Amino acid sequence: MAGKFAGAFFSRLGTDAVAALSAKLKEIFARRKDEQTRLLKFEFEFEHRGQRCRAEVIVTAPSGDGIGGFLVDGLQQLDMMLPSCLDQIDGLVRYVFIYSDGRVKLEFAVRRDAVPTLPATHTKSSRQLPS
Repeated sequence: MAGKFAGAFFSRLGTDAVAALSAKLKEIFARRKDEQTRLLKFEFEFEHRGQRCRAEVIVTAPSGDGIGGFLVDGLQQLDMMLPSCLDQIDGLVRYVFIYSDGRVKLEFAVRRDAVPTLPATHTKSSRQLPS
């Protein structure tokens, strides 16, 4: 069930720990209902071909359903999607995903030299973002 990247971390924690984390995050985000947009960001570090990399997932609706959905379905989606992103462009070290409406979507990636780019999974062909 758990994949090679983020899911493997949570599978090591165990079902009880993930449920406790989910409950605590839901409690925190239920406390304040103000007009500001609130986001929840998860960061996962991993090594790929000797290079330290990071995947970030921003949960755009960190309500009870959004948090629980990400910890159950979103992590599985991330684990399926991330491997296809890794070798598209040499030197990518940071991948930023959005989890919204039950789906994980790659927003952009960042090269080792700090240049943001859109890998081919985001567009038909990869391209550098304007500075």
